[in-house]
Amino acid sequence: MPQVLLEAGSSDLRPIVQAAQVVLGKESFRAERLPSERTHELDYEPAAGAWVDFEDDLSSARASSLRFMVESGSLRWLLIYAPNFDSQGVPWWSLVVETRARDYAELFRSMREVPGLRYVIVSNEDTLDLHEAALDPETFPWDDDRLIRAALVAGGSWVDRHGPAVA
Repeated sequence: MPQVLLEAGSSDLRPIVQAAQVVLGKESFRAERLPSERTHELDYEPAAGAWVDFEDDLSSARASSLRFMVESGSLRWLLIYAPNFDSQGVPWWSLVVETRARDYAELFRSMREVPGLRYVIVSNEDTLDLHEAALDPETFPWDDDRLIRAALVAGGSWVDRHGPAVA
């Protein structure tokens, strides 16, 4: 079965952390952090602590990414990336979730309810190639073959559409 990815972005870290908490819910997971000085090696290390510790690692730039490996259920992993993560990344905080479930609707709805997110996207196999101009409903890649569904905040409300890969 192809992987289904959900992604979200925000100019602020807090909505990304809240969305991650919503998605993970009560799932058991193993947390890993990527120290900022090892970003290019993608050398994650085990991380322990509470969500406030994870958020502090990111906000203080001690870590450039967090990875949560889910131990059971339909979620596989969740990644949080700092802005400009790999010098080619997007200039905002981002969250990417891989799920084994084709029924993404509940996760999508839950993520959309988190205040402060700029977008929530569901795609097949890979994330979309986003840039600042793509976050406008007029220039968003609605016809990307990987796109299942996307919602963007425009004018204070969500613009929500299905893409060509709709399940």
